[in-house]
Amino acid sequence: MPAFVQELPTPMHRVRLPKGEFELPGTHAACRDLLRRRLLPIPAETGSLRSAVAALLFNFEGTCGLLLTRRSAGLRSHPNEVSFPGGGLEEGEGILEGALREVSEEIGVDPSLIDPLGFLGVAATRASKSTFGCVVGVLDSLPEMVPNPAEVERVLLLPMTGDYMGSHLFGELWYLDGEWRQLFFIDAGEDLIWGASAYLVVKLLALLQGRGAT
Repeated sequence: MPAFVQELPTPMHRVRLPKGEFELPGTHAACRDLLRRRLLPIPAETGSLRSAVAALLFNFEGTCGLLLTRRSAGLRSHPNEVSFPGGGLEEGEGILEGALREVSEEIGVDPSLIDPLGFLGVAATRASKSTFGCVVGVLDSLPEMVPNPAEVERVLLLPMTGDYMGSHLFGELWYLDGEWRQLFFIDAGEDLIWGASAYLVVKLLALLQGRGAT
């Protein structure tokens, strides 16, 4: 049994949705090239955004992998939850600059190793009502990482393959706050990816599917 507890809201009603199938690129290089074409440009201005995260892709045994973290239990917001490296922007900092700085501070990855591909969009957390932008970057190989224990419990390596996502990703309809909402979940062994993090993974999967996903 895992030695931590993730606190999920309790819906009044919930309905499990059927699992889907995913036609995803077969190689890390194909994944990188497709996302470079399909992602939005990274905004030059932060606008109303005060936080940013980085979705980092890497070569996972020849296919595409995604790097996430389990947040430390001692954090005030979202303890023990799975998320992308990221956090609040500093004064005068851009979205990309802030996201890469947070990657360095949280897991010790040199920002110069990351090739920025584009902007995935904006997401929000239900519990803390925070809104943040997500940039996508790629690593040629998995670098040495030194997680900061004050922020990161451990690093998760998620295969972005059709077989894995087809068997581990599922959706549910939850009746919360007087309305039905669709939520996504990824069963990653002792970790459960849900909320804004799962939403962003699904957005990535949507960009990687369809024509050109070879």
